[in-house]
Amino acid sequence: MFCSETGGDVISKLLVTIGLIAAVLAAVPVSAQIDVTVSRGVDTTNGSKKEVLDLWTDYMNSRPDVMWSDQDWDADKSRLWRDFDLTAPFVYQAGADQFLQTYRPTVMAIEREGDLYSIRTLFYAEGLDSADADRNVWAIVRVYAGRESSEWKLRNALGVLTKDWNRPAIGKITFVSPPEHDFDTRLARRSVAFCDSISGVFPFFSWGSFDFYITSSREDADRIIGLEFFHAGPARGRAMRADDILITGAGSEWYPEGLVKMVAKGPGLAPHELVENGFAGWVGGWDGRPYDRWMPEIAAFVAENNSLVYDDYVAGNRIPDLAGPGLRYFPGAVVCDMVYAAAGASGIETLFKAGRRDADMYRVIESTTGLGRTAFQNAWRTRVLEFLE
Repeated sequence: MFCSETGGDVISKLLVTIGLIAAVLAAVPVSAQIDVTVSRGVDTTNGSKKEVLDLWTDYMNSRPDVMWSDQDWDADKSRLWRDFDLTAPFVYQAGADQFLQTYRPTVMAIEREGDLYSIRTLFYAEGLDSADADRNVWAIVRVYAGRESSEWKLRNALGVLTKDWNRPAIGKITFVSPPEHDFDTRLARRSVAFCDSISGVFPFFSWGSFDFYITSSREDADRIIGLEFFHAGPARGRAMRADDILITGAGSEWYPEGLVKMVAKGPGLAPHELVENGFAGWVGGWDGRPYDRWMPEIAAFVAENNSLVYDDYVAGNRIPDLAGPGLRYFPGAVVCDMVYAAAGASGIETLFKAGRRDADMYRVIESTTGLGRTAFQNAWRTRVLEFLE
């Protein structure tokens, strides 16, 4: 159905959801002033460093989880990215006001790099209980500051670190890679054809041009946007659709599940999270294998767990024996598989327009497959088990 082949790169681990830190933050009073700790290694007697520190401190005290204007961010970048702090969606997942009262920022270093200063900040919480200890340190973030006329302006790491990278464009995709990367035109054209084939089968998707950043490691995939450390682990890739950015850490122009994420969007589309991730897995596969090559392994797992049904994933129940990216992709991939078999592309369109609530998703599942929520649980298991070898 699609111009996809075996292989590819794996998308990032599922970002930790708001619920994972809600319990930590719920009892924390909100304060308008953020207490920013400055490492003794930062020379605050240096006039320029002090001005840069003040600018960064002001930023953290002014709702950094909310999209900023270019008041403090490099004006050139306002024409490229919707959000100027590309680390904000990952760092401030539960809202900056409460988050920064728990995970207190420590400015670790302000260092001269050419005409710019780099600012590294650690987010750490004191007194977390054992259940939350694995989320400490939360993140280490790097941003930059440079002079613009007589003012200091903050700049995201992406524009600074990739300034001299190559940028060949094919179709709607601009491939951005470091000078040492051996650009593979064949794989790049394959990626463009893959995106075109998805929109051909599902014409309700409305996707535009985007930049595809190619790095050689998961650490670099995070580093170029300013995430020097993130508690959930370095991402294998990030599909940042709001900013028209796709990043891979596998050093290849072929990243099918990420490409699906960039294409599967459009006005009026608001799918359930499991459906959105599942569609990427159904069409693009994950962890280097397409959907149908993953499913025999998953079917064996489901067969060994007699009570396991789709509702377990909808409810977010812990299912520790099936780890890795399959937990993110396969439950909703089976849903897309079943809805497409019953209602074709129009069924997938209805599923993507359903809304993000569980009830919305199940309403469309019933209208397209004829199965109510209870009956669908058995049908979902049956479909999974059909892949047993």
